Amino acid sequence: MTLTLAKIKSKLNGKELDLSVSELKDVPTKELASLPKATHLDLSVNYLITIQPAFCNLTHLVKLDLSKNQITELPENFGNLQKLQYLDLFSNKLKLLPESFYNLTSLKWLDLKDNPLDSQLKAVAGECLTAPECQACAKKVVKLMTSIHQDMEMERDKKLQKEKAKASLKLKREEAKKEKLKQEKKAAKDKRREEVLKKQVPEKKVKNSENKANGVHSSKNQKVSKDKKSAKAAKSNCEFAIFR
Repeated sequence: MTLTLAKIKSKLNGKELDLSVSELKDVPTKELASLPKATHLDLSVNYLITIQPAFCNLTHLVKLDLSKNQITELPENFGNLQKLQYLDLFSNKLKLLPESFYNLTSLKWLDLKDNPLDSQLKAVAGECLTAPECQACAKKVVKLMTSIHQDMEMERDKKLQKEKAKASLKLKREEAKKEKLKQEKKAAKDKRREEVLKKQVPEKKVKNSENKANGVHSSKNQKVSKDKKSAKAAKSNCEFAIFR
């Protein structure tokens, strides 16, 4: 069943809004948000299975009755309802409470009986058969959820540290790999340079030998030429002497 805003307003009496026994399958969160004066909300005896996270934006709520529904879990941000002093969850299908429940430090009354609670939560909640027991339940459960929150924070911190250490090790390995690759490239470059130099040395020797051989040949040619010139000069002198 869906309730219009007008219908909801008709059920508002001062700060109390009674939507019990309204055959609701979903909480009319949007409409409720427009009624901040309704600090006491009764949603008991409906067909609610889940509570949407948006419901937890109704931070003006002081008293909330969700008893006799079929609720299997509360939203993770339920702890946003920090003004809650009275919370009735009697006769639902809750096994656990969200971690954020530890934020409900104003809670003075809590009823969790007739729920298939986790053994630890059930032991702390107690019977809730009388008002004093429900008051004690509120304090004990908030204390338990605070302890659970602290333990989970420690676990998250440990996990975060492990992830950081893992990421740091991965980074170091990648840097070492890059450095190794860099050194291998440098070594390969140096090797190629060395091979080029080795090839150049014999070529230079051959060239020097050729130059030297060419020099000797040139010297011999020059000597032969010089000898020819000397012989020709001697012959010329001899002919000149005979002519005289």
